[in-house]
Amino acid sequence: MSIKLICHTKESAEGEQSPFDTAIARLARGNDISIACPYLNLQYIQSLIARCKSWRILTDVGEWISSHNQDMRKDIRDFIAENLSRIRHYPDLHAKIFIAKDSALVGSANFTKRGMTERAEMCVLFEKEDQVDELQEWFNDLWQQSVSIDVGVLSQYIESALPKPVVKPSLSLSSKMKKIKASWSLSDHKKSKVVSIKDKNAHQRLVERVSLFPSKEWVNEYFNLIKELIEPNGIEPLGIDESDKRLAMTLRKNSSKIMVNFNLRLVLSANANGRVHFIFRAEELGDDKFYNKIGDNWGIFTPQTGENEEEVPFTAWFEKMPSKALNQTEKRKWLQASHDEWRRRKGSPHRQYHEPLVYQATTDLDYRALVLEQAFPAKS
Repeated sequence: MSIKLICHTKESAEGEQSPFDTAIARLARGNDISIACPYLNLQYIQSLIARCKSWRILTDVGEWISSHNQDMRKDIRDFIAENLSRIRHYPDLHAKIFIAKDSALVGSANFTKRGMTERAEMCVLFEKEDQVDELQEWFNDLWQQSVSIDVGVLSQYIESALPKPVVKPSLSLSSKMKKIKASWSLSDHKKSKVVSIKDKNAHQRLVERVSLFPSKEWVNEYFNLIKELIEPNGIEPLGIDESDKRLAMTLRKNSSKIMVNFNLRLVLSANANGRVHFIFRAEELGDDKFYNKIGDNWGIFTPQTGENEEEVPFTAWFEKMPSKALNQTEKRKWLQASHDEWRRRKGSPHRQYHEPLVYQATTDLDYRALVLEQAFPAKS
């Protein structure tokens, strides 16, 4: 349990990594995060999203839009449109808060490059303190009071908003204070010491495959699904290691898919057109509600040796954001069917096509962030 002050040191002010950036990166890694702030750098937010498990943003959308130029405003609009359930508008919000599992950062710094690296800001880091629960309650309360964005109205707002001034005054107020200029790790992964790439050609193939998908956020959510599949999840503690011969994560040539096989069968797959395939037990076809949901988007696997035809699992697919494809009950049933396949045999014939970097992008959030940023480079 601790409370710490976060501010620039002499070293960070002269070019070392920003302490705000360091704290936020650590809090984001693998956690559910909540952000409240009116001024946000889109690239920075996307970098955080690539590191976290799930996220929500509470902001004054008008202030966020108005603080950027016209081209960036349209990028922000598109980002909001792709994440309507995760972003809400709260007029006149001025708080700057970052909340993770059992930690929170509260202070003056905006989630922008200047806020993290160039201004004399002050934040307080709470770790395993009662204040974290209070902040989460505060965030949830404002979240309930806030509203989702009407994308059509937002587009009209952008068109009617005055362009952001780009002309600076010719005079400036003098000061003997040295300017702060810290480094920003999330916006420059080339400087990261934690990302190790053993096979550069395979890395490039993965980046090229990922770039075919609908968006950075879409692919990040898909990798989160794979992570749920291979890590302990409450059904049974699989904790699947990358070297296990029953696992095959493949990037087949002449394909736009990223696939996960357990032994003989495909348990999860994604197409570049935004379609996700899941495996389910045969008995789920008897669930009228689920059957009506999938419609004609399903197909039965080929029976394996010794398998009764009425027990043959099936695959169903959805063209949605991966996190929205299945509800919690359906996700549990998918995991159960996947684990059936995991126990069925001791090795996969698809293992010869296994690509270890898909596993690394699933479990190593720093490497995933690098792949996503290279596949979807920020617009200048």
